[in-house]
Amino acid sequence: MNRRPPPSSSKPSSSKPSSSRAGPPAGGKRFGRPPWEKPAAPAPRAPRPDRSSSSSLQALPPDLCVYGRHAVEATLLHQPARAEELLHTDSPEVRPLVTLAEKNGVRTRLVELAEVDVLAGGRERAVAQGVVLRCGPFPYADVEDFERAPSLTLVLDGVEDPRNLGAAVRAAYALGAGLVVVPADRAAAATAAAIKTSAGALCRVPLAQATNLRRALEQLKEKGAWIVGAEADGERAPWQVDLRDEVVLVIGGEDRGLRRLTREACDFVVAVPMAAKDMSLNAADAATLLLYEAMRQRRG
Repeated sequence: MNRRPPPSSSKPSSSKPSSSRAGPPAGGKRFGRPPWEKPAAPAPRAPRPDRSSSSSLQALPPDLCVYGRHAVEATLLHQPARAEELLHTDSPEVRPLVTLAEKNGVRTRLVELAEVDVLAGGRERAVAQGVVLRCGPFPYADVEDFERAPSLTLVLDGVEDPRNLGAAVRAAYALGAGLVVVPADRAAAATAAAIKTSAGALCRVPLAQATNLRRALEQLKEKGAWIVGAEADGERAPWQVDLRDEVVLVIGGEDRGLRRLTREACDFVVAVPMAAKDMSLNAADAATLLLYEAMRQRRG
């Protein structure tokens, strides 16, 4: 079958010769880029800043971080193997810590102040002080590793407030204790808050967690120590007991005091005299008083 010829146009042909290049339509408007124009080069992208977005950051576990300048410095100096990454602001007060971290081969990362708050678990900025150290697990000591009982040991029986723990350990370090022992369960541990409150003392004095506190006290007895507990109904005042030899000072928890088995393990139970009969000391305060009395006796 023959192909049908194309229909003829009814419009008269223009006498103006056609051009090989199409110009812009009438009116001067251009509805697209002419084929002879090269596309414009894309604008260069701004370099991405080496900062983490606060939306991608989460609070670090309290037992796997340290915040506050003194606490971070103590960790870098005395427990450098625990340090993993230093996250810090550009504050002049923090720069020496950055230098110390880099000297120890610890990674450093610059973050915003608001990000420090997130990493520290939403703590106040004055507490975090512009720096957070990401850490590995805390290196707890073991009572069995001591050949002899330290000259002075502090035992905290069920202290649950990490700030009480930190304050007590700070006093223990300042007043000459060589070991602090806490129960492994239902007691405060070496968290960021405890280390911050201790001003880094938790990185300087050994801290042991005892699965069986009564057994730990018996072990310290076998290693040559006397066990002295503190209770409101104690039979003697602290200065009426000889605290110059190897001694373990045992302080009870904030609410319940010494547990029965703990008290039974004590050789002596002392009481701190109080002028106000309707008031009591918290665990950290009581520990400080007994630790000071031990130091006073030893210095004569």
